[in-house]
Amino acid sequence: MNVTEHAASVNAPRPEKRPARLANLDVGRMAACSAVILHHANRDVFRDRIGFLLHGELGVQFFMILSGYLLTRAHRDRALGLADYLRKRAIRILPAYYAAVLGVSALILLGLGSRNFPLAPEELPWHVVSHLLLIHAWFGETAYSLVSVWWSMSLEWQYYMIFPLLLPMLARARPFPFLAIVTALSLGYRAFILARFPGQDHLLWGIFAGRMTEFAAGMALATLIPHAHEPRARLLGARLFAGACGLALACLGSGAFLFRELGRQSAVFAVFLGFLLLLPAIPRTRLGSGFAFLGEASYSTYLIHTLAGKALLAAAAAAGLLAPGTDPGFALGAFFLLAYFVVGHGAGTLCYLFVERPASRALSAIGRRS
Repeated sequence: MNVTEHAASVNAPRPEKRPARLANLDVGRMAACSAVILHHANRDVFRDRIGFLLHGELGVQFFMILSGYLLTRAHRDRALGLADYLRKRAIRILPAYYAAVLGVSALILLGLGSRNFPLAPEELPWHVVSHLLLIHAWFGETAYSLVSVWWSMSLEWQYYMIFPLLLPMLARARPFPFLAIVTALSLGYRAFILARFPGQDHLLWGIFAGRMTEFAAGMALATLIPHAHEPRARLLGARLFAGACGLALACLGSGAFLFRELGRQSAVFAVFLGFLLLLPAIPRTRLGSGFAFLGEASYSTYLIHTLAGKALLAAAAAAGLLAPGTDPGFALGAFFLLAYFVVGHGAGTLCYLFVERPASRALSAIGRRS
């Protein structure tokens, strides 16, 4: 290489190194998971009497948008090896989930199951198998059994299964036509279920076809803003943010059931964009690093927070500090609401450190050696 070529190679723009994790989205994970925890704490402590905490399930939609965004961001510029993709997805969610399913099954056998969805020992095998196969959201009797929040695990796995089919469609149709096609298919499916299977809510919200617009929105966004730390993306993000807010208000105001869910998803999408574009991709403070770490642990927290919270309330009732089924009053209720929140995050963090992360690393290492 001569001097001129060497100078050109030195001065040539180098590709920007992407951070291994995006702290802004990890903080978003933490916020979404916190909303879900407070939603369940409101139900278990106050019997849903705090109105603004009734919509914590929107945190689930945040996670689904995030999945679509991150999967597309990771695979849009390279070929998708199906076997390797499925192996990584299984390693990502199955170890902690299977551990939680088996742990809850043991509690049920010991007579410590949920009072909301009681199961006799002879019913347990089918429920366990449906959860292990991640098909429990397909059936009314299993969709919310074991732990009611786990219905979304089936939905997440369905998104993983259809992603290899949606990715080529996105490449051919481009983001906005792709979203239009997916939205039309989703609305058509919802209309069919409402007409033919009224009252079967699990077929609307537990099957990917009924709500794949949230996952597809994340996929489309990844092609518009592939690198969350690019400054030039902020102007586009601001426009998308404003447009999503407008769509949310329009759909929510219409009151039409078929379109109401689109409005909710649009509102969550707007919040997602806020985390994506307004927060730094690399944490700049210790507080930001702490929030990002809680976001890393949010999957484990999501899985077991209700178990930890209900155990806390049961212990409080056994100690005579809380009377089951009665109004605890605002001050005492607020204390246990906060305690439920802290215990949920704490138990999830321990599960992440001692179950999810070690198991995922061990399985990843085995996969690399093979």
